[in-house]
Amino acid sequence: MFRDLSAATAHVMAFLFGSLVWMILIGVGVAILLLVRDPALLASGNALEGLDGLTMGLTSAIQIVGLAGLAAGLALLLGTPTSDGHQVWWSLPGRHTVASRLRAHLGLRTPRAAWLVVAFLGGLTVWTFPSMLAAWLVETLQIDSVSLEATSRMLLEGPVLHRFAMGLAVVVTAPIFEEVIFRGYLWEVAERATGRWGAFVLTTLLFAAYHLDPVHTLSLLPTAAFLGALRLVSGSLWPCILAHFANNGVAIVVTLLAADMAVEEELPMWLALSGTLFTCVVFTLGAAWARYRPNSPSAGALS
Repeated sequence: MFRDLSAATAHVMAFLFGSLVWMILIGVGVAILLLVRDPALLASGNALEGLDGLTMGLTSAIQIVGLAGLAAGLALLLGTPTSDGHQVWWSLPGRHTVASRLRAHLGLRTPRAAWLVVAFLGGLTVWTFPSMLAAWLVETLQIDSVSLEATSRMLLEGPVLHRFAMGLAVVVTAPIFEEVIFRGYLWEVAERATGRWGAFVLTTLLFAAYHLDPVHTLSLLPTAAFLGALRLVSGSLWPCILAHFANNGVAIVVTLLAADMAVEEELPMWLALSGTLFTCVVFTLGAAWARYRPNSPSAGALS
């Protein structure tokens, strides 16, 4: 049953408006940079071709850090529910409540160690089916994935510093700050309004849609669902960050190895399904452990 939907909508609209302003500023900055480098790039229809790994890595990092800062600021304005369960949607934090609010409203609770193990192991193989799905979508829909192709190009081409900057943006800044936004702040807002399962569905869809590229968005849904499931059962953001880190890190390693060994990037179906099965088995075992483990903080989240 939906609760306080209008108040939750106000929070989301504030975040979307702030995000739009920030993205416009980033876009203007990139446009100016391209104009200085080569005015023809702006008319080429694919401005990403004019960006190198260093520029793209720094731009991506600045973009997501800014959005996460906005999310953290709005999380601070979420008040603590009253003793009778009434939600307090807007409240200025006191001097001694800033850290506690961030910890509570971004999901920065300490999870059981088992969920960190599940997150890391599952994150190592969760990418396999989405990778196969992306290749199938490209072939079936006959459209290119601009964002995925640009990322791969910037990881494989250019000076080492440029490639390192792009890799850092993918492996470090994206896992931390995307999770703060989606499984942190937006999860808290959605959970207050629609419940835990509503938060799972909404943040999974929003996270996938955020990547904009149609192929990337659709192929990312299984990974987004895994990250959301970790948040759902563990009650903490840390397993999501760790799984996101593992997923992106392995994806970069595979991209680099595939280029060095000159092999096809498309995974065979048996490997894609085996990776997905491994992730599901690890997650299921973790859920079973949390359910039957005495005094487990996660056990209640599974009921």
